[in-house]
Amino acid sequence: MQTLIVVSQAPYKESSLAAFEFGKALLQAKHTLSQVFFTQDGVLHSSKNYLPEEPFPNLKKLWQDLSVQHKFPLVVCKNSVMWRGIVPDDSFSQLGMSHLFSSCDSIEKVIRF
Repeated sequence: MQTLIVVSQAPYKESSLAAFEFGKALLQAKHTLSQVFFTQDGVLHSSKNYLPEEPFPNLKKLWQDLSVQHKFPLVVCKNSVMWRGIVPDDSFSQLGMSHLFSSCDSIEKVIRF
C-alpha cells in the first residue's frame, strides 16, 4: 500500500513524534511510504539550525535516517519555508503544494499529522 504522510506541526509537538512512529510502524509492516511532506510549522523539522533540547528527540535526524534506509523523499513546502525564513537541510526537497496534490493521484492513503 502506497502511503503519503503530511506533517504540519512543529517538531516539539506530540503529533510530530506520532507521525514518525506511524511512518516507522508502516515500514515495519512492509507497506510503502512514498514520501513525507512537511508543511506549515512542520517545515521546522528541515531547518539547518534545528537542534532540539532535552527531552525532545531529534526528529530531523530520525526522519533522515529512515528516509535513507527505506529510500523515500523528504519534501518541504517551499512557501512555508520562505514564509518562516528557514534554510532547509539538503536532504529535504523544496516543492510546492501542487506537488503534494499531484502526488495524491497515485497514493492509496494520505495521513496528516
